[in-house]
Formats: sequence, C-alpha cells, structure tokens
Amino acid sequence: MTTRTRTRNVLYAGMIAVAASGCSTFGGKRASADNPSARRVEASQEQSKEALSSAAKAQEEASKQQEQAAEAQRDVQEAQRRLTEAQQRAERETAEAEQAQQQANQRTSQATQEAQQAQQQASRQLDQQQQIVSRGEQVVTGEVRRATPQQLVVQPQSGEPMTFAITPQTRVQIDGRQASAAQLTPGEDAHVSYEMAGTEPTALLVQVVTGSTTTGAPPASQSGTGAGSGTGDTGTGSTGARGGAGSGGTTGTTPPERAR
Repeated sequence: MTTRTRTRNVLYAGMIAVAASGCSTFGGKRASADNPSARRVEASQEQSKEALSSAAKAQEEASKQQEQAAEAQRDVQEAQRRLTEAQQRAERETAEAEQAQQQANQRTSQATQEAQQAQQQASRQLDQQQQIVSRGEQVVTGEVRRATPQQLVVQPQSGEPMTFAITPQTRVQIDGRQASAAQLTPGEDAHVSYEMAGTEPTALLVQVVTGSTTTGAPPASQSGTGAGSGTGDTGTGSTGARGGAGSGGTTGTTPPERAR
C-alpha cells in the first residue's frame, strides 16, 4: 500500500468518525442548544469536517500533481533517449563523412599526381619534338619490312614504304640497348628519327621495343677490306661498309630509293 493510499484512507476514516460523531450528537443538539460547551463542540466538529474535506481535496490535487510529474518524467526520459539516439547517429554520420573526405582527398591527391605525371610526360615529349624540329629531324613509326647494314625499309601506318639510309652515325636501339641495323627483325615496330640529306632520308635514330630482355650486345662491326673495283653509273665507289668486304659492293654515291 502506497503512502498516498494510506493518507487517503486516514482522511476517509477521520471524515467517517466526524460524521458518526455528528450523528451521535444530533439528537442532543436541541437539548443542548443553550449549552455553550455543546456549541463549542459542534463548532469544533464542523471545523474538523471542513479540515478533513480540505485535506481530501489537497490529497487529490497532490495525486494529480504526482501523476503529472510522473508523466513529465516519462517525457523527459523519452526525450533523453531520443537525444542519445540522435547524438549516436550524428557521431556515425560524422565518422562516415570524415572517412569519405579522407577517401576523396586520397583520390584527389592521386589524380593530381597522375595529372602532373601526364603533364610532365607531355612536356618531355613536346621538348623532344621541338628538339627534333630544331635539328631538322622528322619522325616516323612503322613496321620493319627489311633491314640491312646499309638500308632500313619501314612501312608507316599510312602511305608508301620508306627506305632509310643507314650510316655510321645512325644509332640503333633494341629495348633500350645499343644494337645494329642487322639485328632488326622484319615485323617489329620501329620508331625512326631521320633527316633529309639532299633527296634521301637518312636514319639518325632507330628505336625498337620487343618486350624481350635477352637482346644481346651488338656484334663488333667488321670493316671492309676490299675496295670495290666495279664501276657504277656514277663512278667507282669503295665499299667501306660494315659486314664484310666484296668486290661488288654498293657504291658510296648511289642514293637509297623508296621501296616499292
């Protein structure tokens, strides 16, 4: 039994007692109407009834206030629960936002690095092109059709095959290693830098990438020992070419022609 219930029962008991007392003295009111003590008793009983009634009303009001307080407490607890959930949700969203920002920063940094590398590579290529242009060089890329110590025939991506003269100043690189024109294999892709010497293109740099790392060192060049005695259309010419001597070598003044 709660305190509120006990208090209410006490008030009710008091009111019943007062009522009973009033009933018991009702019969004697007429007889004791002129008795001052009886009037005082009746007045005291009436005040007690009023006090008990006021106490009962106060108890009811207190009960209502307690119920309202309990409801307010429940509202506060519910608000605290919602606030806790909102704070937890905000913390999760903040952590997710920070993680997304970090990932975005990483992607931005990576993209910036890639863009810088691409820009640097483009700048290097532009510088190389400018250097080639400043030296009067030209560049062509195509498939090797035929390669000899004196000539290189390349089929460009479009147009007619091109024949280049190979001179002692021509540099040949296979997979980044120094090589000779005789080591070039038909079917390989070649990047040729050349210049026009008169009416014929002369290869300055021939680069081939095969993807193989087993390319050997270039063989030692063999000097021609026999002077060619055969007369060409333009006069006598010494062979002086790499790869052996012969009496019927190519003339030194015959220009290479475009292969057909």
